[in-house]
Amino acid sequence: MSVTPFAPSDAAALHAIATEAHPVDHGGPLLLDRESFTAGLTHAAEGERVDTLVVRDETGRIAGYTTVTTWTRDNTHLAEISGAVLPSLRRRGHGRALVDAARAHVAELGRRTLVVETKNPVGDGPGDPGATAMFTALGWDEVLNENYYRLDVTSFDPQIWEKERLHAWQKATGYDLVTWADGLAGPMPTELADGIAALLGRFQSDMPTGGLAVEDMDYDAARVIADVEHAGRLGRTVVNAVVRHTATGEVAGWTKLSFKRGSEDTASQGITMVAAAHRGHRLGMVLKTENLNYARSLYPGLATVLTDNAADNTYMIAVNEAMGFTLHQRSSVFQTELASREER
Repeated sequence: MSVTPFAPSDAAALHAIATEAHPVDHGGPLLLDRESFTAGLTHAAEGERVDTLVVRDETGRIAGYTTVTTWTRDNTHLAEISGAVLPSLRRRGHGRALVDAARAHVAELGRRTLVVETKNPVGDGPGDPGATAMFTALGWDEVLNENYYRLDVTSFDPQIWEKERLHAWQKATGYDLVTWADGLAGPMPTELADGIAALLGRFQSDMPTGGLAVEDMDYDAARVIADVEHAGRLGRTVVNAVVRHTATGEVAGWTKLSFKRGSEDTASQGITMVAAAHRGHRLGMVLKTENLNYARSLYPGLATVLTDNAADNTYMIAVNEAMGFTLHQRSSVFQTELASREER
């Protein structure tokens, strides 16, 4: 068994592993073609670095991979790993070999905190409880739990969304709405970039993060625009909604739905965030119902929306459940501290 850095010749095998593992670990197909998947292994967003490690079995066959993401503008103490092992080759030490190699790589980069998320099934649903058991056995600390939800757009009564939307707007007087779809229905309005950056800069402070050793992110308008460009390189179209405080023009909240180009029947609900000063006006419900309506106008074939929340984010969970989302999966976020260079 050996672990080596990713090489371009590994791309097809890694995409095949991800394609086979995704239904087992997450449910549903992998919504990335080979080109977009490979770009994610090698091209980082602004302020990030991504490295990929590949494990081979004794015959030289590629059995799995992990990506190691680190940050260069903020959270420079932190690294996050994610990846997959071919389901038919699990429980043979490949995952442990990748974790050991990732720890060594992260230590060489001078990072001291390592984070990973594992997926746990609900009932007989998808997940990899073996990964959760491995990190527990390794002594990593479980510091956060996430709930994953699924919305069946085709079977849910849209009148319920409309009722929730109208009721939310009754509480949201003094705010207005802006929607756009990156690269599809016009670019992001540049005048919103500063406000979105301000929201993202407060994300770690304003949102439930459990015991994660994370710091607020260093965001400005240029980084927001760079994120949009990065999503485009990965083959994604992002559908957005912002609520602004009408009197001041301040961006009070933002949400987004991400679509893989060519697979527009499924959307991933990304960040939904309302600034602390503007909470109590049901802006979260305004954002999510309005953006869902907008996305459906762009993609009438939209059938499924996936989202997740921290298990203790009771407000947003209530919003999701009112919209018809159902619990699909749970996750465990593990964290461990590495010895510094001076201690090694």
